[in-house]
Amino acid sequence: STTGVSLNLAELSWTNGAGAVINELYFGSDPGTLSLVQSGSLATSWTITVGPFEYSTTYYWQVVEIGDTCNTNGSVWNFTTVPDPSITTVFYEDFDGSWPGTWTMTNNGGTCEWIIAPDGTARYGTPGASGNLLIADSDLCGSGTTMNTTATMDQGADLTGHTDAVLYFAHDYNDLGAADVATVEYSIDGGSTWTLLVTFDGADIVEIWDSGPMPVWDGQADLRFRFTYVAGWDWWWAIDNIFIDALVPVELTSFTASVNENNVTLNWVTASEINNLGFEVQRKTADEFSVVGFINGNGTTTERHSYMFIDEDMEAGQYTYRLKQLDLDGTFEYSDVIEVDITVPDVFALEQNYPNPFNPSTKINFSLAVDSKVSLKVFDVLGQEVVTLISSDLVAGTHNVDFSAASMNSGVYFYRIEATGIDGTNFTNVKKMILTK
Repeated sequence: STTGVSLNLAELSWTNGAGAVINELYFGSDPGTLSLVQSGSLATSWTITVGPFEYSTTYYWQVVEIGDTCNTNGSVWNFTTVPDPSITTVFYEDFDGSWPGTWTMTNNGGTCEWIIAPDGTARYGTPGASGNLLIADSDLCGSGTTMNTTATMDQGADLTGHTDAVLYFAHDYNDLGAADVATVEYSIDGGSTWTLLVTFDGADIVEIWDSGPMPVWDGQADLRFRFTYVAGWDWWWAIDNIFIDALVPVELTSFTASVNENNVTLNWVTASEINNLGFEVQRKTADEFSVVGFINGNGTTTERHSYMFIDEDMEAGQYTYRLKQLDLDGTFEYSDVIEVDITVPDVFALEQNYPNPFNPSTKINFSLAVDSKVSLKVFDVLGQEVVTLISSDLVAGTHNVDFSAASMNSGVYFYRIEATGIDGTNFTNVKKMILTK
């Protein structure tokens, strides 16, 4: 058998035996009821038409060779698909040391109680059991003994940051009569209070039981279980491989902001994502958040991903940002908020353009200490005006302008700023730039 097979497996192939005239291919997820999916020719492959497959599912297939005088059934082959990357096992107890916690066994009035031990009698049918089991078996304590006992987890499972948790366990439950009963309870408050999860009563059961998703467990930091069994002599309840699977939502491990002049750069990192459509970037000014950008997510992944968004050309002031993470099904969750300050420059300044030399575009930055009327113009070496880049009133802060010289000839040019502040300050400066084509 093969494991870790893609959900989009394209083809099965095989080699036919000697004497085969035609063959038939049977396929399915139940080896006892495989379906005929291809026949009528002597094929050596099958292009799979029933996908995509389900996660963590074993599929079986068999080729039947048909000759002139007889048929030959080939071996039943199988493969198992990859596990769902959005599901993680947050708790696992096989009673062989996989879980560091302990169990408290209590006797509630019987003459025998739970033990953790191997299946020394080899009579339990617990599916997939190996090594030690959690066993309540009155026969192990001698003829005529009875069972009324509880096994309680002393340390809780931590489901912080997880949703849609499901409890599974394999068990073999024997029921002698009306007085026999088995229950499973859970606690989310460290064992102070308990809630009934399931009762087994009235029939023998051998199965892998699951609870289905339990929203009440979402995000709980201390989830505990206890198993109680009441029975007469010569009957048992044997349990193994208790585990909890849960979804890992979008796990945001960091969300930071930095300021460079009048630009705000937001960076965030996820450790994992489930059905993540993406992130709305929201900025709060005054009393209301508004959307200023959107960054696509990575769907479902357990890998680390980094994201960045730049909020450009901001005026001086204080701003609050948050992320709205959106799932493909429309559900959403907000991040914590972060605040940034864009401060007013202390002085007027004109910066050197960058890049310089340039072709054909460059950026010119300047700072205003107060609100000002600003003129920014470009001149050639003869002092003739080539273009006016800015002629308007601007608020105090750092500003920039992108200048494209696509229609201009190579050469030396000058750019000059004239600013008149509301406080009467006059500022003038000139710098040289070189256009190279």
